[in-house]
Amino acid sequence: LDPVDETMLHPNLERAALLGVDPADIANTLSVLVGGVSASTFEDRGDQYTVFMRAAERFRNDPNGLTLIAVPSRTLGQVRLFDVIQLGSGKATSKISRQSRERAVFITMNNMTGFSEQALVDEMEKAMKTLDMPPGYTYEPFGRSKEMAKMQGAFLFAIFLSFIFMYLVLAAQFESWLYPFIIMLSLPLTLPFAILSLLLTGGSLNIFSMLGLIVLFAMVKKNAILQVDHANSLRRQGLPRTEAVLAASRDRLRPILMTTLAFVAGMVPLVTSQGIGSGFSKAMASIVVGGQILSLLLTLVAIPVIYTWFDDLARFNTRVWNKVLRRKPVDRGAGEIGVVDIHA
Repeated sequence: LDPVDETMLHPNLERAALLGVDPADIANTLSVLVGGVSASTFEDRGDQYTVFMRAAERFRNDPNGLTLIAVPSRTLGQVRLFDVIQLGSGKATSKISRQSRERAVFITMNNMTGFSEQALVDEMEKAMKTLDMPPGYTYEPFGRSKEMAKMQGAFLFAIFLSFIFMYLVLAAQFESWLYPFIIMLSLPLTLPFAILSLLLTGGSLNIFSMLGLIVLFAMVKKNAILQVDHANSLRRQGLPRTEAVLAASRDRLRPILMTTLAFVAGMVPLVTSQGIGSGFSKAMASIVVGGQILSLLLTLVAIPVIYTWFDDLARFNTRVWNKVLRRKPVDRGAGEIGVVDIHA
């Protein structure tokens, strides 16, 4: 804000004492004539209005109008205000802003396309720390920057809870603590590709891109469930582990590709939109489309590998516990022998 000219009045205490003027009378007179005071109320047809009194604007804004104002004196009755004050001039702000009943200076800005809002906030904090402000002065984000800082902690907590609930639901469905863990390991693999898609599209990490990240997690988890569930089904029919994993990956490749392409095709209009509010839809859709396409091949290969690793680890732990507890392997007889036609 551009500064404006200001007229300052300073009581001349020595002159006021000589003329018998109380400094409080000087302040009260200026308060009434310049600042104004609520004098009474006025009622009209059941409505009550406040009567506010102060000097006319031409006297308040013109320093020469102060020559017409008098203040009470204990010895002389009335004394001109000019005789007990000193005039000064200076510069003042044209507007005083407040935040939480305290004076505040607001710095607002918009980030250009391709620049992260969080990066701007970090740079502002670095600049404010170099000012070495005196005691009593503080700085803090407000508006969308403040909500963004709150949202990051809330979003991480929501992601943590969603992982817990997804794991518990999958554990109830598979009746196992191992297979849900294998499925959940596919989610961290999508994070680098989600960030890469933001960099390629020039987007930034905000609340809408975070929502898109949750949608991306759901799609990737669904693909892993198809692979693991079908592999377990083939193994229950008697197919060996390696053949069951290969057959499950081959059988579920077409459904995974079809659902992925259909989902990406549905998100393309949001990515290419140009209307009002398109920035919000682009932020969500770009991370879903880019992350899904880039991570598809990795998850299709990684899930079978992770499945075999943890299955070997489970078998090794079983053998160790059997040796420690001196148990003999359970002979299931012909229940483990069978022939499955995986092309049926």
